[in-house]
Amino acid sequence: MFWHFREPVMITEGKMQYLFDERGRRYLDAFAGIVTVSVGHCHPEVVAAVNRQNSLLQHTTTIYLNNEIAEYAKELADKMPGDLKVVYFVNSGSEANDMALMLARAHTGNYDMITLRNGYHGMSPETMGLCGQHTWKQPIPQGFGVRHAMNPDPYRGPFGNDGQKYAADVADLITGATSGQIAGFIAETIQGVGGAVQLADGYLPAVYQLVREHGGVCIADEVQTGFGRTGSAFWGFQNAGVMPDIVTMAKGIGNGLPLAAVVTTPQIAASLAKRI
Repeated sequence: MFWHFREPVMITEGKMQYLFDERGRRYLDAFAGIVTVSVGHCHPEVVAAVNRQNSLLQHTTTIYLNNEIAEYAKELADKMPGDLKVVYFVNSGSEANDMALMLARAHTGNYDMITLRNGYHGMSPETMGLCGQHTWKQPIPQGFGVRHAMNPDPYRGPFGNDGQKYAADVADLITGATSGQIAGFIAETIQGVGGAVQLADGYLPAVYQLVREHGGVCIADEVQTGFGRTGSAFWGFQNAGVMPDIVTMAKGIGNGLPLAAVVTTPQIAASLAKRI
């Protein structure tokens, strides 16, 4: 068994902001299951809703209609700005980012993706290639068509908080390492696994413009920053003043349940209508 700690903690129960081990010792949970539990462990309203649904229907398939799925998709789409109105539900953040990658490539007809060093987007074979940290990369074939740009870290980066200079690296990467036409750009709006790193001021607006000029779409990975986690905005990308073409989310959407989503525009979603 792989242990993260020399003296591992066994958690057997959770109540709102507290966790309990097998001896009954109580812990104040400031970690929230890697920023997953948004409204507390075993929140009575969440538990009641889950039990109510379990008593009605646990699973069918997306080839059938279901009112709960449709109603929640509508509520989620209503939280999105602009034309981000098509919702796909999946099981994890990795799967959401996998689907976003597929959407970008299918819609644009291009293959190369730009992402960031120090970023994290999942542990599936496809999303592992997007990660910009060796810690999360296994020695297997990965990262086909993925180009990693300089991390626009305003604290430790070579250009400080100058987002335009970091954006120039993306321009150089597109012209020097791709055909000049790309599928898209994916980034966390605040890097989570990489150390809660905010991106340099002005970086995302400049890069989004560059990516679109080169035929790509812009993907906001909101797995850790979505659902009000940044404070004043419901989505992290709103703090940067940008409008993504695709948004991925997980963790806080399900409060610990295996739920994630991809939200995009009708035009991009139509690219998948060519296949079942």
